[in-house]
Amino acid sequence: MCFGHTHKPYRRILHSSLEGKDHFRHAINIGSVGKPKVKDPRGCYVMLSINENSSVANKETIQVEFICFEYDLEKAAKG
Repeated sequence: MCFGHTHKPYRRILHSSLEGKDHFRHAINIGSVGKPKVKDPRGCYVMLSINENSSVANKETIQVEFICFEYDLEKAAKG
């Protein structure tokens, strides 16, 4: 599940067990391109990679990379 609004990029892996089998879900906050609520003023977005054989039984089949970038804050504020 990908979501935003809080302006705080993060990833949580939620683990559960169903009928004795592990299941993993990913909760991903994609960050913010403006008004970040972390100490880093850069914009942030997520590069999400899902393996071809992705499965809820393997938490490693989804990779999340947070990418931060500089941008002109003054220009963005005026725009």
